[in-house]
Amino acid sequence: MSKFTRCFTKEEAEVIKPYIKYFSQSTKMSTKEIKTIYEMMIQGYILRTPTLTEMAKNFKAKHPAEKLPECLKF
Repeated sequence: MSKFTRCFTKEEAEVIKPYIKYFSQSTKMSTKEIKTIYEMMIQGYILRTPTLTEMAKNFKAKHPAEKLPECLKF
């Protein structure tokens, strides 16, 4: 089986945008960092699976009682 990698589509990047702050384990991402990551998603420079895995892990770490948003599942 070949290693198939997939980037975010523009529509997926728009849905994920509110959760970009969970991309990093740091306590606070600046608005500039969030905007840069969003632009890189739209341009296809960020792979989907590892990004969603990291965001889901960090979201669950910060909100253990909440259900994982549908857009963070793959």
